[in-house]
Amino acid sequence: MVTSNQDIDFGRRLGGSGVPAWILSALFHFFLVVLLAFVIREEPKGVRDEPERTGGIILVKNSPTKTEYFTEEDIQESAEQANAGNASALEQALPKLNELNESLPGFLPSDDDFGKIGAELGDNILGAETFLDGISKGIKEGVSKDVTTEVFGVQGTGTKFVYVFDRSGSMDQYGGKPLRAAKSQLLSSLNSLGPDQMFQIVFYNDFPRALTPRGGKPKLLFATEANKRDAKRFVSGISGSGGTHHLSALKMAVDFGPDVLFFLTDADDPLKNEKELDTIDRWNRNAATINSIEFGTASSGDRNNFLVKLARRNGGQYVFKNVTLFID
Repeated sequence: MVTSNQDIDFGRRLGGSGVPAWILSALFHFFLVVLLAFVIREEPKGVRDEPERTGGIILVKNSPTKTEYFTEEDIQESAEQANAGNASALEQALPKLNELNESLPGFLPSDDDFGKIGAELGDNILGAETFLDGISKGIKEGVSKDVTTEVFGVQGTGTKFVYVFDRSGSMDQYGGKPLRAAKSQLLSSLNSLGPDQMFQIVFYNDFPRALTPRGGKPKLLFATEANKRDAKRFVSGISGSGGTHHLSALKMAVDFGPDVLFFLTDADDPLKNEKELDTIDRWNRNAATINSIEFGTASSGDRNNFLVKLARRNGGQYVFKNVTLFID
């Protein structure tokens, strides 16, 4: 090893401390070599620390003058600002509650309006139940198709009517006045019906015969002008003859399901007992109102016969007509 004068001088100065000079010189050079190794050490290739990167979506907007970059955060912030602007605009457009009376004059009903409604309905506005009943009644009257018609003063109200008229030989007595009077009342009642109501006509003696203007099975018909004309032709062609069989005619009539049934007969062959009335009650499944019109003379009327009971048991009315008083 070559030793410079500086090293020898350094060794001499340290030799005074009792440590051999050559050892101290060796230690000095060792530390010097280590220090140089750290200073001139070359950094290994491919082992650089890279800054942490995160993934994301970037939108690029190119224009002739510049290029703009937008991140997801930018887009979300813009959307929030737009929503806030729309909400503010909507809030400004809608009227405040205290502005409704000025912005919409007459739009909302006032207390006076409700008072007028109650007065028109004939009800007390302070009674909610009575007021609502009045409204319900008005609605029903507005949409109801019910009508009231009558035969010899006996009235019936509904939408479906069936006329069951006796045409036996006894109805052709007194110059045919009883049957002619019955036909006149039937047609007058029929004329009071409108196209929203329905009807059927059954004339009977030993057997019932219903109106079938186009043939087929008898059914209820709407009271149109055409059907009324067919009914008039049917009625005009009926004549009196034969016996009387009430039950078969009444069975046919109630099977039509009417609201009101007008039953007219001279009671020449009355029902025999209560069991026959019970049978009619069972047939009358739709609970039709049965009105009874009895033809007879002053001496023949029985104010508690089967016609009276039939009307009473089926919610109808009874009337007696003296055929000797009929005038053509």
